[in-house]
Amino acid sequence: MNRGVYSAATGMMASQELLDIVSNNLANASTNGYKQDGVAFTSALESQLQADGTNIGTLGSGVSLQGQYTDFSEGSVTTTGNPLDVAIRTNNGLFAVQVGPGNVGYTRDGGFEVNQDRVLVTKQGYPVLGQDMQPITIPQGGLTIGEDGAVSSDNKVVGRITVMDGDFQKLGNNLFTANGTPAQIRPRLAPQSIESSNVNPIEAMIQMITLNRSFELAQKAATSHDTLTQRLTQSLSQ
Repeated sequence: MNRGVYSAATGMMASQELLDIVSNNLANASTNGYKQDGVAFTSALESQLQADGTNIGTLGSGVSLQGQYTDFSEGSVTTTGNPLDVAIRTNNGLFAVQVGPGNVGYTRDGGFEVNQDRVLVTKQGYPVLGQDMQPITIPQGGLTIGEDGAVSSDNKVVGRITVMDGDFQKLGNNLFTANGTPAQIRPRLAPQSIESSNVNPIEAMIQMITLNRSFELAQKAATSHDTLTQRLTQSLSQ
């Protein structure tokens, strides 16, 4: 195996993997409640370096993907004045919504609406679940959502929005899935407010430029190593 070519190739693959994720983050920079993703890498094929029988360190042969993660840090919260908007004011916790018969999903997007059946739903039409894990029906009248998640119509509490903790994994469409999620006893909410994405567009753009340059440098390194190998082979065959 040509160590130089292999190291350059793994660098190219790592840059491409991270570039795809950063591109998706940037595409969702204006999505309410979106949580950016990241990737962890580790050295591949590490070997021990020894001199006179003494271990003097390790030598890697590039990088390999260790895993993908989601950054759940809180995005900026903006006051909208809309009584149906609500934001979670902690890094942990997601709203519970019904994504199908008997299926529960989770989201940080608190831009809610009331559908034609007077049910509190997300912008995608998923019913928001209350403490009893049932959709919240809103009677006619003035609607308010309290800092504790209490939903009131004409000053009468008709439900309470559930905020869940847990180990969440992305499901798609700005939704998450999880197992064994406990409800927060005292959720911290900001009524009439919306949480923005936690993606910094400027930082994401800079990261994309850096990754493109890293990919180009790794590509040039692979070409250079291949050329040197060919020259070495030719010289040895003479």
